[in-house]
Amino acid sequence: MFQATQEPHAALTQALDQISVVSLCACPAKLKDYLATLPRTGKHILAKNLTQPFSKRRVQKLVMDVRKQIGATEFVIHGWRYNAAVELAEAGCSDTEIQAVTGHKTLAMVQKYRAQANQKRLSKSAQAKRTEQKRNEKR
Repeated sequence: MFQATQEPHAALTQALDQISVVSLCACPAKLKDYLATLPRTGKHILAKNLTQPFSKRRVQKLVMDVRKQIGATEFVIHGWRYNAAVELAEAGCSDTEIQAVTGHKTLAMVQKYRAQANQKRLSKSAQAKRTEQKRNEKR
């Protein structure tokens, strides 16, 4: 869950094997701009009251309700984390930078996402070289 903290970071709380882990994550500009438009009446952005955040299950239920409303039940919340990892890899971020944002505990998972981003980048590069070769052959 996000917790309002000093700009430009958000505190993320993850429950891992019954243990809550809090880490700081830089807030993307688009999200930061949106959050700036909202009133701040408590400690948490997603909250059941002024001092307590929604539980993980409550957030999952709220997201599922929206997914049902828009006909997107095949999409899962984990996909957001996956997309973030791939986009960061495509932007040229290091594995440790990606890990700092996504919260992955091992670099092996980050490297899995990097491999997909690298494949996409290398495919584009290969196709561009192929096109350039064809142009040169016509000269």
